[in-house]
Amino acid sequence: MYGVVGDRFDMMPIPLVDAATTYFPAGVLVIGVEGRQIDPDTVAAELGHLTPAQEAAVKAQQPADLDDSGPSVHVIDAATGTEHLRFDCFDNGPHYHYVIPDEGYQIVVTMDRAACGDPIDFAVGCLQTRLRPMLAAAGRDDLAQLVDDDLIAEVIPAVHELARQLAAV
Repeated sequence: MYGVVGDRFDMMPIPLVDAATTYFPAGVLVIGVEGRQIDPDTVAAELGHLTPAQEAAVKAQQPADLDDSGPSVHVIDAATGTEHLRFDCFDNGPHYHYVIPDEGYQIVVTMDRAACGDPIDFAVGCLQTRLRPMLAAAGRDDLAQLVDDDLIAEVIPAVHELARQLAAV
């Protein structure tokens, strides 16, 4: 993962909630948009299946006053249903994930609002212009080569609109 900065976690991200996610098929990818609420109870429920070392790593990164929400944009392999990128456009701590499930880890990168601007616009911009290199950075260069820009462009307006609606809730 040359050039990727962020914090490595030897575990997968908290899974998306299927019932709370709207899916936009786009060829080899599906873009999911979900309204998420992350708080200590949500994290504690997820910690139940972690090893002690994984749990300690999560707790070390978790602020004591964790309570955040906002839209998440998921980039999923349409053939397998596996998530490879996630943009958590949260109110207080926006960030994105490179998800590497075959190796059992993820890289979490904080969005710097001064550099990235609005988290939703940043996420949508990445889908429009950085999707291939970001998929490659997540170890899926093979999938990146199959991305159809026209199909991604078709779903972008709906993804952007739904993310904005969820941010307003």
